[in-house]
Amino acid sequence: IDFDDSAQKTSESNNTREDYDNLYGHVFALPESHFIARGQLPDLNPYIAANAQVAGGKYMIKAFTDTNRLTHFARKNNLMEKNPAGIEQVSLLSMPT
Repeated sequence: IDFDDSAQKTSESNNTREDYDNLYGHVFALPESHFIARGQLPDLNPYIAANAQVAGGKYMIKAFTDTNRLTHFARKNNLMEKNPAGIEQVSLLSMPT
């Protein structure tokens, strides 16, 4: 499934029920979802964000369909961390859908 295309179609179709059912049907069919992790083991939590331009500024948990999308988002939003060797990385939490 092309999630970008499906999300764009849903957005452009005035958010019809059929398009939402199609989009989220594919999301919930994924074997797992990925989250940017905050904290240290064993107390990891998903990263929670707020953006005044999205959802009225309400807090939301960002879930990703794959780790490449997660890493791209983290890099773009300065959420990468340096490991002890000085290499940028992002901590992630993957959970069964």
